[in-house]
Amino acid sequence: MPFVYSPRNGSPIPIEGGLEACAEAGFGITDARFNAFIQQLRSITPREGTFLNVELTASCRLN
Repeated sequence: MPFVYSPRNGSPIPIEGGLEACAEAGFGITDARFNAFIQQLRSITPREGTFLNVELTASCRLN
């Protein structure tokens, strides 16, 4: 399940339009299926001037 942290409820949207999301493999999903999801994320080609970073982390946590 992906979590989107920005913009936060009640806070302004950054002028840059930044967005952070986290996705964790849930119960019952295979490694192959989750890895395919990560590959889909990495295949996104944003418009010129827009940057997308996909980074692995140990787990998602709500701040």
